[in-house]
Amino acid sequence: RVEYIRETSTEAHKRFEENSLNFVFIDGDHSKNEVINDLLNYYPKIKSRGIIAIHDVNILDVKTAINEFQNNNKVRIPQNITTNGAAFWYKS
Repeated sequence: RVEYIRETSTEAHKRFEENSLNFVFIDGDHSKNEVINDLLNYYPKIKSRGIIAIHDVNILDVKTAINEFQNNNKVRIPQNITTNGAAFWYKS
């Protein structure tokens, strides 16, 4: 099921309850701060064993933001990186 939401990611995350989503794909603003904000806003929305994916991990700010987020939040699940520049991991 797909629902198009015409809001910024900062606005749209408020629509979802914590631990309610099985999958989140982030492909937005590529600045370090905005990637971290998206992770902080959406990571709590993902169910345990759900998947978070982020596109354009070949961009330094995106990769740096993911690593910083994982280190600060003690995420120990390894990233899987695809051939199209996306990374994903399971939420424990």
